[in-house]
Amino acid sequence: MHPEIGVAFNNLHQLRKDYFSSSIFINELNKHVEQDKWSVGEVIFHCYLLLKLTRQFSKYYIPIAKHCVALNTESYFL
Repeated sequence: MHPEIGVAFNNLHQLRKDYFSSSIFINELNKHVEQDKWSVGEVIFHCYLLLKLTRQFSKYYIPIAKHCVALNTESYFL
């Protein structure tokens, strides 16, 4: 990696670390702007859970789907 890019990545990492540990971010993360609306923290957690569920589901779905595609491809060329 080019040294300047490494420095830029290190600076970015430090900025993110400082921002995400700041009291402004932590206090605003779970603040409800409107009644009956999700906070930013709830939205992020929901996206995390969806990603986790998708990865768990894909572990079983992808091998089955590959097998079905292989079977369908073989019958298509017969």
